[in-house]
Amino acid sequence: MGVVIAGLDAGPATVAESGDGRFTLVAYDRDHRHYVLRTTGPFGREGRTDVACTAPGGVQVRAVRFSDGRQVAFDTSDGLTWQVGFSPGSLRPTRILDWCTR
Repeated sequence: MGVVIAGLDAGPATVAESGDGRFTLVAYDRDHRHYVLRTTGPFGREGRTDVACTAPGGVQVRAVRFSDGRQVAFDTSDGLTWQVGFSPGSLRPTRILDWCTR
């Protein structure tokens, strides 16, 4: 499941789910929009590191989806698609898309 990103409440809002249903990507709107991985199920947990962060007035995520079991694809307002891998065990992303500090 992937969705086009629109305005969110304070969150969290699920914005994508992996094909096998084991992982979700949630977004929080605070002062910036933060995207974080979660596992599903009765013992679900949330990653400690943002996968992506956007700031008002900057590059925005337009759509997001799991491109495979260990990768998330972000389509952004600058016309690019960014792929971010993650470790299923730790939910740690291989890199962070950080438009909050730019």
